[in-house]
Amino acid sequence: MYKFEHDWFSQNIQNLKKLFDGYNGQPKLKILEIGSLEGRSTTWFLDNVKDCHVTCIDTWKGGKDHDPNNKAINFDRIYENFHHNMSFHPQRYDEMKMTSYDALIELYLEKQKFDFIFVDGSHTAEDVNADLVLSWKLLNFGGLIYCDDYLWGFNEDDKTVYDSPKLGIDSFVNVFSSRLKPIYGMTNNAAVYMKVK
Repeated sequence: MYKFEHDWFSQNIQNLKKLFDGYNGQPKLKILEIGSLEGRSTTWFLDNVKDCHVTCIDTWKGGKDHDPNNKAINFDRIYENFHHNMSFHPQRYDEMKMTSYDALIELYLEKQKFDFIFVDGSHTAEDVNADLVLSWKLLNFGGLIYCDDYLWGFNEDDKTVYDSPKLGIDSFVNVFSSRLKPIYGMTNNAAVYMKVK
């Protein structure tokens, strides 16, 4: 049985079911996940996408968007839960315990390619933008890049626009607009794009 203490993922399931319906008959998809935490999203992919393999990137230390004074978030225990949950799928995932910047460059140098990229790590505009630009190099043509929490923190009194994903995502889309196709109809402030060239 999986162990979870937090749920920052389930609101994406409706979108993901819709998106992965389009992958029927295409087993062994390669999924890249930026931001894994306890593995709630990872286990959903492994349980619901036939024969997929997931590469998980996370520092398991939190970031600027996690309140360091929140005693309910114990990153040591989150990391333990991740390993417990992944023990049910030992051959179907890779773990990269490092910053997304370092991991994405390493994957690029290894010439890795992915069919689906789930971006849900740091929520600052700068980090989200870097994650998207570097991930784009790893995405197969026809593949999808899923940006979670597009409006997270935007227009909140205690955050600047630089502490929200929106500015980073908008900047990425403006630069790559001729090479991507937006996927409409997503809920939960998700922004999803297909790589078309």
